[in-house]
Amino acid sequence: SSAVLADVIEDDFSIENFIETKEFKKSVYEKICDNMSTLESDVLKLYMKEYSYKEMSEILSVTPKQVENALQRGRKKIKTNKELGDLYFSY
Repeated sequence: SSAVLADVIEDDFSIENFIETKEFKKSVYEKICDNMSTLESDVLKLYMKEYSYKEMSEILSVTPKQVENALQRGRKKIKTNKELGDLYFSY
């Protein structure tokens, strides 16, 4: 098990770099979500965790169509703020 983990972790991996990257991504994500509704950002978070529309609708107590619409609006907002979207997904 530890041999497999060692194969996955790069030689120059450090917990500090991991934490910095995670914090950086979080701050960029927060900036992306600043102009989104709560539903849009919640749907985006769940979508990134690979939940289905049905699962998201159950978790958020909305219809699957509302999930779909919120996701489309969220994606559009990310595209209009392409610089932040590119920055988030590059790390």
